[in-house]
Amino acid sequence: MKKLIKILSLTILICFAATNLVSGRDLIKTRISLTPVSPIFYENYIGIETPTFNQEFRLHVEARYNDEIVMDVRILDPGAFEEIGVTEIEWKDDKPNANVFTLKAPDKEGTYRIVFEGTTNAEENFTFSTEIKVVESDSFQTWVRVGGIIGIVIVTALTISLIANAGK
Repeated sequence: MKKLIKILSLTILICFAATNLVSGRDLIKTRISLTPVSPIFYENYIGIETPTFNQEFRLHVEARYNDEIVMDVRILDPGAFEEIGVTEIEWKDDKPNANVFTLKAPDKEGTYRIVFEGTTNAEENFTFSTEIKVVESDSFQTWVRVGGIIGIVIVTALTISLIANAGK
């Protein structure tokens, strides 16, 4: 009896393992990051978590379908966001890495969904989505801007001081 139960349980385990291997599930991996349309943020590659009301930002989408990078990604449904620019390709190590969309956040606080559609090199279509939270004000963005302005003021003051004292 014990031998029969062992054989039966082993058979069931093999069947479950085989269904996962044979089912051919497609693996979709995405990486989404946001950067505001601002020289302080974009030129320093500083990302944000939450856009603020009516803020223009760039949505960087890296998509992989069964470990193959997919560069043909487009927004199927922008939700409450407004598309305000053309899709760009972001390059990394001389290879295309991500699609970049320029969007404008809505004027109401909430969590909104954006739906994307991608097409692989083998012409397979797939969809995926992400949720983005919009807030009234973001303290992180405020502090980065303040830090940038203070840095510029300090560098300018030091430069003027050095130029003024260079003639002495």
